[in-house]
Amino acid sequence: MKSLLSTLALAATLIAAPAQSAMFGGKDKQGADPDAPLTVADFIKVSGKGKLTGASKVAIPNFYVQFVRDQTIERKGRIGAASYTTQVRGIDNATLQGIADALYEGFVSELNAAGIEVVTNETLEATAGFSDVRKAARVSPYIEESSSGGGKRDEKHQGVSILVSAKSLPINIRNSIDDYWLTANASDGFKVSLVTAPMKVAQTLNVPLLDVRLTVALSALKGTVSNSGGGSYDIGATATATNAKTTSFRFDADLYPRFVDGGNLVALITPKGGTIYRLDKPVIIKDLAFSLEEGNGNSSRGAGLFGAIGRVAGGQKDMDADAYIDLQAADFSARMTGRGKELAHLFVEALTK
Repeated sequence: MKSLLSTLALAATLIAAPAQSAMFGGKDKQGADPDAPLTVADFIKVSGKGKLTGASKVAIPNFYVQFVRDQTIERKGRIGAASYTTQVRGIDNATLQGIADALYEGFVSELNAAGIEVVTNETLEATAGFSDVRKAARVSPYIEESSSGGGKRDEKHQGVSILVSAKSLPINIRNSIDDYWLTANASDGFKVSLVTAPMKVAQTLNVPLLDVRLTVALSALKGTVSNSGGGSYDIGATATATNAKTTSFRFDADLYPRFVDGGNLVALITPKGGTIYRLDKPVIIKDLAFSLEEGNGNSSRGAGLFGAIGRVAGGQKDMDADAYIDLQAADFSARMTGRGKELAHLFVEALTK
């Protein structure tokens, strides 16, 4: 896989950031095997004891794809902070909608093959409680800003994702929050309608519910910081000077197309409670066609970058990223739906056996 590299140094007296350099090339540093067999034992982690064993029918009130469009890593040093951003281009909301619908159909086909019927969306809409689920949910497509780290930590990861639901379903993220890929408003977990409405739907239909979230990202960012300086030295019989304190930053961005571990999950909801089936290892999207373009991002822009990303998240124009990943829509759709259907088979196997 291709890799990008950026390095820069900040000095105590620095006013304007120096021009950064980047290079394309290298190999995958993540260690994931793109050809590893997808087995439940190796790839799925389960929290809870619920299963679909013996079920003949289920409902899917929530099914959405999270496409991580912008990713940023920020590192703090002795002097200032620096960041590096990648942005994906070439994929519009219509393409994502087609992918979400195809992946939903793939899940339905896998459930049908396991002898499980899926309640139609028309039946869901007419079910008591479902209108409350829709009222409290996000409307597709939805722009989600996420952030992890920061505070006293010297590394922060930020991103902008586009969430697209399948078949005009609502986006309810209550059961699909994680520590990295999706940062939800804390109040969402305490809305009565979100807590009670899904259970009401399950009780009315007398079937288990499945909430499905599939998350895909294309790069993996790393950063290192080196601090130096601060001593003094003689430059003559009567004069001394202080070495400038400096901080050097190095950023690596591996091109790493995958369904991310932790960000792909199925929540099984029954009147007795919920069980989470979560992807525990990344599933690589193989042979994806893409090209890379170096951007004009300013590597010392620091924490203000996150807000800048959010302001242009609607896609009207490109922000000044450090590197752009350009995709071909038709190729991306084919690769993602093909691999996603394998993922659907894996989740259904975990749910039913």
